Amino acid sequence: YFVAPYEGNVPAFGFDLASHPVRLKFLHESRDTGKSIATDKIYLVQEQHQNVGVLVFSPFYGVGDVPKTLAERREKLKGFILGVYRVEDMINKMIISRLKEGMSLTIYQGDDTDAKNKLFGGLIENPPLQVRQQIEFFGRLWTILWQGSFDFNKDLKDNYAVWASAGVLVLFIFI
Repeated sequence: YFVAPYEGNVPAFGFDLASHPVRLKFLHESRDTGKSIATDKIYLVQEQHQNVGVLVFSPFYGVGDVPKTLAERREKLKGFILGVYRVEDMINKMIISRLKEGMSLTIYQGDDTDAKNKLFGGLIENPPLQVRQQIEFFGRLWTILWQGSFDFNKDLKDNYAVWASAGVLVLFIFI
């Protein structure tokens, strides 16, 4: 019923999320648990370039607290609040623009770093520095792979890895 900002999201206006089986599965999970739930990577309805996105569904019951039982949650559900995140735009604006030359960030859904699970980034071949970390993003496991090339290694005194890691942490707290 509502889309903000309207400009750029016109194709998504009026799209019935429950009409798509994958999205419906996550709507049901969010409703039944009473928690905000992220989808696996999807291609957004409003995108022309097939950018990878993630939807975050938050159930709205119209009362102060989440109902205690599954039956109550199903009965009292009024709707959902939906967050739409274009992964590439989000990470580029918040993190990549601040990375030092020679640093790389790649994000995968799940714990398998296979190309089919990639949400963002590109790997450096044979990096001298690599850090792997897993986080939970609204009920989904994401694997974050930080890499540094020899260009990054030549000037570590600025400690960019610490600032970039702090940026990622702030990003996920913000979301």
